[in-house]
Amino acid sequence: MPDVLERVHRYVEKLMGGRPVCVHAQDIRDCSVKQHPDYGAFRKTAVASGIKSSSAKSRSHLWESMVALGRLCDMDDDDKWRMVVLDCISPVLRARSRRISRELYADREEVQSDMVEAAIAAWLETSQGFPPEEVRGVMVKSAFSTAYGRARVNVRETSKSDPEVLRLSAAPGRLSARSRAPFIRVSDPQSPEMAAIIRGEQYGSWLYEHNCMNRPRTFHEGVRAGVSSGGRLPAPGEEGAVRGIGPGREGCYRISDLLPALIGVPEAAVVMGTTEAAVRRAVRAGSFPCPVTSAGRAYRISVRAFMRGLGISDALVHPDDVENGAAHAAALLGGVDLSEVPRGLDCPEW
Repeated sequence: MPDVLERVHRYVEKLMGGRPVCVHAQDIRDCSVKQHPDYGAFRKTAVASGIKSSSAKSRSHLWESMVALGRLCDMDDDDKWRMVVLDCISPVLRARSRRISRELYADREEVQSDMVEAAIAAWLETSQGFPPEEVRGVMVKSAFSTAYGRARVNVRETSKSDPEVLRLSAAPGRLSARSRAPFIRVSDPQSPEMAAIIRGEQYGSWLYEHNCMNRPRTFHEGVRAGVSSGGRLPAPGEEGAVRGIGPGREGCYRISDLLPALIGVPEAAVVMGTTEAAVRRAVRAGSFPCPVTSAGRAYRISVRAFMRGLGISDALVHPDDVENGAAHAAALLGGVDLSEVPRGLDCPEW
């Protein structure tokens, strides 16, 4: 019968489903890297990379990205990459569990169960303000320490019979948001539906004033035709925004659906009003507002997670409201052709 570490491995293999594994972006379609390994090859590389750098002060970019993807998935209540991280440290845990079992006459499956629980607890405890490069080491050390301690005092925990029980119901702590005003404000709305309409019109007005309506119009055509999709599940505290979308107003989307899925350090530095060096220091220290993956030496930042970390509303809007707001802004501007604005002063290309 497979032990708990083997069940974790089978569970992760089932999650990955034999598809190419991308460690640079949540969606492989957003990744600029052309070739990706299957999970078997990826795991071999990750395990070897972790062992080689286990005593080093810095962690490889591969493990930084694995940890970042795990945090991003945690934000969506998805345990996939958390379990990948656990599976990639399981060879080290397995080897040490044999030693503990042999030296302290402890049941090996119970030792492994203790290790898995301690590793997951360490993962959750390092969710905020902790350097991603050190997460693997903390998980391994915590697993070893807990297993040794419980074996010595003869405290036993039952082994896990199903990998599903490894899922923790409690969501990890949210990243501390920076103090920043929401991108769109709705003052004293009369109803949730009216607030949603005002929000969309304000957004459309802003887009028109910055000469950025071409992409939204094209996207709206796809939404109405059922080709493009948007409107992810509500973010924490945004249930009211969903209630504001009444019957007959299907086809809403989130502001982030119009933005690139990923940005780099230069763009993040501009948004935060700081330098690229400061952004890189924050990423390495684990104090950046959201998890960050890497492709080689280049960092990749999820726009949706970045907005959430900065406290920028990723609200639901309706195409009709956005276009009505743009039309209203056009009327106020007296028909000024914003395409004639000198180059360099218009809205940057998306």
